[in-house]
This record gives sequence, structure tokens and C-alpha cells, in this order.
Amino acid sequence: MQPVEWIDVSTWQGYPNYLQIKADGISGVITRVNEGTIRDGSLAWNWPRISAASLSRGGYDFAYTANPATSEANDFLGDLRTVGGWASTDVLVLDIEANSGNLSAKALQQWVLVWCETVMAATGIRPWVYSDLSFISTYLQNKSLAAYPLWLAEPSATSWPAAPSPWPSIIAWQRSFVGSVHGINGSVDIDAVVAPAPAPVPKPVPPAIIDDDMLIAFVAELPDGKSLATFLSDGMFFRHVENQQALADLAATVKDFNGASLTTWANGAPVADLDAFGVPADAATAALLGLPWEGQVEPPTGNPV
Repeated sequence: MQPVEWIDVSTWQGYPNYLQIKADGISGVITRVNEGTIRDGSLAWNWPRISAASLSRGGYDFAYTANPATSEANDFLGDLRTVGGWASTDVLVLDIEANSGNLSAKALQQWVLVWCETVMAATGIRPWVYSDLSFISTYLQNKSLAAYPLWLAEPSATSWPAAPSPWPSIIAWQRSFVGSVHGINGSVDIDAVVAPAPAPVPKPVPPAIIDDDMLIAFVAELPDGKSLATFLSDGMFFRHVENQQALADLAATVKDFNGASLTTWANGAPVADLDAFGVPADAATAALLGLPWEGQVEPPTGNPV
């Protein structure tokens, strides 16, 4: 497929005229939705007008890894709901080019996977990942990330760039930071895109079971101040758990690391993940885990997915 020209915008581009942008040969627009948990000031202007001009539409989250990945993904989805939600043809993107949480490479990779999985589960849309060569080389060397199409920032390239490991190809190339189009005063990023919509989401594959040694190694790499409770509540644990037997296999490790009751544990937020795997947060599960049971778990709070 021949690439088509898109642009990406944020509050820095003011109030674009999308009819003029389309007339100038642009096929699609990706607008910033939020930066961390802060909604972009131009979202309410951009989101409905992009589609009204019959342009392909996308939205991106400029990632703050200091925030829990699930919370940030839910904020992203919540901000989109305030402007009418998403269509199945929309492109949803994680812009990961900074490590504000000072995570290790392995922890940052898990952060990206959890964000992408959260968004895909809620929308049925496979997200894209946006980044640059330096950040990818340093932090994103995990073959699991190649499941999410890559939008590569590489304005120094003069032709379609080679895909960096671990991606076999790229879906979009940000080729200029200082482009110009009718309908926008000032400069704008220009992108070449080889697909007008996200790849379809295949039938889910059952999650792998994480073993004790893998969990211990991961927790050992958590940054200072990142407790196991944070790790659990961010969904990075339960997305690997397939069934009650898996919980039983990991019970000793969990007890070694937090020593909490199931009530306290589930109230950290993963109760919804327990339900998703058909594992009730109740006295029977507490007994299976060898953990105390202190009563009814309260539903998790925050933005619904």
C-alpha cells in the first residue's frame, strides 16, 4: 500500500480548519488527547471536526510512566468519552518517548504492554506505539511490543526508514517536525502512513503463566518507592494469571512479598481482573491462596474501562 500523508496536532496548532487541511491533500489527523493525566486543551475542538471533514482520525496519549499504566490508559479513554468516544476506524496511540517514572527497561516495557492491553480490551482497537530510534534502542527491546504497530519518529531520514528491532515493519513515519499545510497557522508534524485504520484485533490468546522466579526478578527491578501493591494494582500481575491453579501456584510468592489479606490485596484495584478470569475475590479464593479473609471487597474506584 502506498503511504498517504497525515499530520499530528495538539494545542500548539491552535484551532485548525480541517476542511482546508483536507483540501490540501491530507488524509488523516492524529490529535493529542492527553499528556499524562492532563487533557489537551484542543481536544474538544479537534476530535469531532477531524471526522466531520471526512479525514481519518486518531488520538494519542503522551505517556507519563510515573503514573500507573492502567490509570493513565483509563484517563485517556475517559477523555475520549468526553468528546463522543471512539469509532472502530479510529487510531489510538501511546506516545512513549520519555521515562518520567525512571523505570528500568523491563518495567517500562511492562508499562507499555499494560497500557496497550487496557486500551485494546476496552475499545477493540489495537493501539499503535509512537517512539524514536534512541528510546526504542534503550527501553523497548521486547518482542511482545511488536504486536502493536510502530509509528516511528525519524525526521532525519530522506526515505522510508527501516524498522528498528523488535518491529518487523512500521505503519507510520513521522518525517517532519516543521511541515506546513493550509488550515494551520505555523508548523505541524507531517507523517506518512501506510494504513488508514488500525489492524483488526484477533481472537485473544490465553495469557502465559508467570512463574515465581520471573515475578521475583521483576519485583527486584522495581524502582525505589514502587511497592508490590502498586505493581499488582497496575494490572501487570493479573494479566499473566489464567486460572485458580495459577493463583495457587503463585500463592507462596505473593505471601512472601506483601503478606496482606486478600481483602486488602483486592482493594488495591485488581478485583476486576480477578472477575475477568472467573476467580471470585471471596473467602474460598483467600483459602486457595492461603491468605486471611477479612470481609467483602469493595468495588474498585476510578474511571470505568
